[in-house]
Amino acid sequence: LSISPEENKIWFIIFGVWLIYFCFGFTVSSIAPLVPYITDDLNITYKEMGLILGAWQFIYIFTALPAGLFVDKYGLKISIFLSAIIIAISLFSRGLSDNFYNMWIAVALFGIGGPLISVSAPKASTLWANQKNRAISMGILITGPFFGGITSLSITNSILMPLLNFNWKNVFYTYSFIPVISAFIWLLIFNFYGI
Repeated sequence: LSISPEENKIWFIIFGVWLIYFCFGFTVSSIAPLVPYITDDLNITYKEMGLILGAWQFIYIFTALPAGLFVDKYGLKISIFLSAIIIAISLFSRGLSDNFYNMWIAVALFGIGGPLISVSAPKASTLWANQKNRAISMGILITGPFFGGITSLSITNSILMPLLNFNWKNVFYTYSFIPVISAFIWLLIFNFYGI
């Protein structure tokens, strides 16, 4: 089965979007394994931690519609790159947090970057004229957040925390590089294969 150069370009674009969607899921799950360390270190209650964990969803509700308008106006290249950078800033800011308010804002920031990739993913699948390929690519894209979440939950306490001397702040600093690297991979892919 031969793949045309045009189809090959689209599959590379889909991979780039998948990579940022992976970062979305990775970031969503990254805080859960660290809850006991964060609550203890920042001296916050589990009630406050509940507010922190729900911060990004609360912001997401209000930013989803503007994110859709932004993607329509500025396109996939800028929207997805910006999404990854905001996700990275959210992760890095969590490491800088020294109280409940700082952590809430850091997590809430993800609610601005998250909708940009959530809206961009289905838009990327519309690059296909072929309905079957649209369905396949959307099915592939939707696995990104799940793989990201599984990866984050699997490596945080088993690998990263022991490796970084059980310093949760350094875990967030380290994790912030993942969306930054993914953002520049996305730019390279789009600049080379962009349609």
